[in-house]
Amino acid sequence: MAAAARDSAARSAARQVEDDPSPDDPDITSSSLVGAPLVAQLLGGTVIDEQYDDPTA
Repeated sequence: MAAAARDSAARSAARQVEDDPSPDDPDITSSSLVGAPLVAQLLGGTVIDEQYDDPTA
């Protein structure tokens, strides 16, 4: 059983994808954009639907 668990852990570790920023990634920390405007303007995405929280609910 222990060998099977080690094998499973080794396979799982091998599948992990590194998500390090590349030098050409946009710097979102220097932007005042948040939410949908950030996605649309800085990241070049398309906002399909934006839902707002209702503070009175």
